[in-house]
Amino acid sequence: MITGSADAELPRVIGELPRAAARRLGAKAAVIAGDRGIGFDELDDLANRFANALAGIGAAPGDRIGIFLRNIAEYPIAYFGIAKAGAVSVHIPLRFAEAEFDYALRRIPLAALVLEDSMTQQIGWAARHLPSSRIIQVGAEAAAPSFADLVAGANADAPAIAVAEDSAGLILFTSGTTGYPKGALQPHYGRCLSAQVGIADFGLTDADVLAVASPLYHAAGLLTWFQSGVAAGACAVLLPTWDPATFMEAVQRYRITGAFAVPTQLAMLLRHPGFDASRLRTLRIVVYGGAPSDPRLIEELARALPEARLVQNYGMTEIGPLFSQGPEDRRVNPSALGRPNATLEVELFAEPGRPAAIGEPGEIATRGRHLMLGYYGDEQATREFFRSGDGWGWTGDLGMRDENGMITLVGRTRDTIISGAVNIYPSELERVAKQHPGVADCAAFGLPDDIWGELPAIAVVLKPGAPMQEADLLALFEETIARFKRPRQVFFVESLPYTIAGKLQRAELRKQLGEKTRPAEGAKP
Repeated sequence: MITGSADAELPRVIGELPRAAARRLGAKAAVIAGDRGIGFDELDDLANRFANALAGIGAAPGDRIGIFLRNIAEYPIAYFGIAKAGAVSVHIPLRFAEAEFDYALRRIPLAALVLEDSMTQQIGWAARHLPSSRIIQVGAEAAAPSFADLVAGANADAPAIAVAEDSAGLILFTSGTTGYPKGALQPHYGRCLSAQVGIADFGLTDADVLAVASPLYHAAGLLTWFQSGVAAGACAVLLPTWDPATFMEAVQRYRITGAFAVPTQLAMLLRHPGFDASRLRTLRIVVYGGAPSDPRLIEELARALPEARLVQNYGMTEIGPLFSQGPEDRRVNPSALGRPNATLEVELFAEPGRPAAIGEPGEIATRGRHLMLGYYGDEQATREFFRSGDGWGWTGDLGMRDENGMITLVGRTRDTIISGAVNIYPSELERVAKQHPGVADCAAFGLPDDIWGELPAIAVVLKPGAPMQEADLLALFEETIARFKRPRQVFFVESLPYTIAGKLQRAELRKQLGEKTRPAEGAKP
């Protein structure tokens, strides 16, 4: 058994995080978004106001309130305000296509939705699910009820609502094996533990200034990084989009000391024609994760930023951060994920009930109060995640433990495509392709890419005599699935490789077609 230790004491419900920081630090900067700066006391005040405003429009504790925003100042105000109201924040990915947006809101009915006034198309989508009085717009041209007016007109007192620490606080989406998004229901205390892990593993303090470039609708951006910073009393500089030049400018302007990035972002940064390490000299820590990282990329980054501590983080939406690997462990085993994070119980199982021996692959499992409560409205998927019935949550990843206690990822039990640190399941692409009347069979898989890690591709077997070009199939994907999930290449093949038992051999397919890959320059998930 591998266990960590905990020594930090933090609030046990999400809404208390800004309040605790405000008590300690007062007006110290909590958030910088564009030209707007918000102190911890103001952040807590604004979150109280939004919580009371929600009650004023009829939202009740336990209701689900959607957030569909970029990394702007209103995001943390809405997030903490919803938590203070005893409601459940639902973080909707901006990358959702219309069909995914509709499916998510049918599966998880909302009492209200916060989104930007510039998102005219998405406002139209939302109107199919909510009355206009429950669509809260952010921006100078916002229609009533606007976010600014609701907050300005509300009471700043903390809501008199008792929030249980094991109750649901938020929902984050993660793709399901069915190809549709699943909402992982997260407990308050479990996600406060995530903040505790971040402070301990990353060494965050109230002297830090953190670049938040990963989207706040993503578990890594919201929980692993931003919320850990709030708990530590650090200042978060919100960047609405990722761009290497903008990132370097922000680091230099705000003297940023810490950043979280996925390997794809690090590769973009190092390969940017304007890359200048001298502009990043204030960085003391860079945390990376979200997808497997090439040790060569990390060594290149270490040479470029010799004063920065590089820490790898491994986790899942359903469980939060699980492993971390600092420079000391990287020198011993550069391919390892690292060691268990504080407070967590982790095991590798070679088979149900039998822990894997040192050097033996096993599925990574973990249990404790950091686990999600389940997938909202999806009992079957929840049972599969907790399939052993004894509290363990099963990651679907295969790992191997070495004699030093470090874990190396050796494979995946599911053939997930990880592109730019975002999971794409083959079934998502296959479900769309099979809608075309000319497709007899198909299989999606990931192709290696130096920048994105993997890019989605699909092999298609046509029905006899079916006339179809690659453009025909790509047009279907454009109509039905988010851009980052669309295949970058379509292979037309005579047959797919199956075992005698009828199981698709994706690895063999990838091997057969990998050499036929077109250059991926310009691909934009």
